[in-house]
Amino acid sequence: MKLINIARSILVIGYVMLVSCSSDEGGESGNGPQATGQELERQLLDTHWKLAKEIKVEDGTEKVLNNPYVLNTITFSGATDRAWHYLYLNNTHSGWWWIDGEMIRCQWDTGDPKTNGAYSTAFGFGHSRIGKMTDSELVMIADYDTYSNYFYYVSTSGSGSDPGSPAEKPDIGFYDFTATKTSVTVTYKIYNKDEAKVSDAKIYYGTTSDPTRGKSATVTGSLIKATISGLKAGTTYYVKCQATGASGTTTSETSRVITAY
Repeated sequence: MKLINIARSILVIGYVMLVSCSSDEGGESGNGPQATGQELERQLLDTHWKLAKEIKVEDGTEKVLNNPYVLNTITFSGATDRAWHYLYLNNTHSGWWWIDGEMIRCQWDTGDPKTNGAYSTAFGFGHSRIGKMTDSELVMIADYDTYSNYFYYVSTSGSGSDPGSPAEKPDIGFYDFTATKTSVTVTYKIYNKDEAKVSDAKIYYGTTSDPTRGKSATVTGSLIKATISGLKAGTTYYVKCQATGASGTTTSETSRVITAY
């Protein structure tokens, strides 16, 4: 029995030491996030953060890095789509964000894989942890094998200007089409309808990749729709959408549609 009790004591002491070591990891005391999960999400909703600097820390030595995206502003919008929140960079919808424990996860969606990769590295979201968060300061830490990169953000939420204001240029994309022998009905989706407040839209079409003939479209909720008539059967047409909202006009990429045979 004495041997069993001694073994139990050793296990308890070892467990306490393990828990103590684990709780001290991840930065200086008091600098960790004050909240996780839903509470952290609520703190970030509709806040705006300007990247102030990026610092590399290796073997106790700090080096300020030449980050080309310093002074750019990130907005953690409260608007959602498919359970993810809209992420804005300098007023432009550029991806999605969500909370994973004490990490701010994001998926950049700019339409350009190279740009997505550059943003993932430059802004410190994705695999990084929160080193510090107050009403005025946010520090993200990306840990590597031999060094860590610190991304320092300052809040611009109460500065009088609203870099993430819902008044955004329309974010639109080709959604669907139906065709007969002599007509096509094309539909585009507004991905930020509440922010864009689209008031006017037009569909351009033609048989070349730069269509110039215009057709007025109707805007209903998050959809833009127009029916184009007088077309030739079995013919490929190119279409694009131009939408005007509270903060300007956006023209979509060109898409191809085909009339029925």
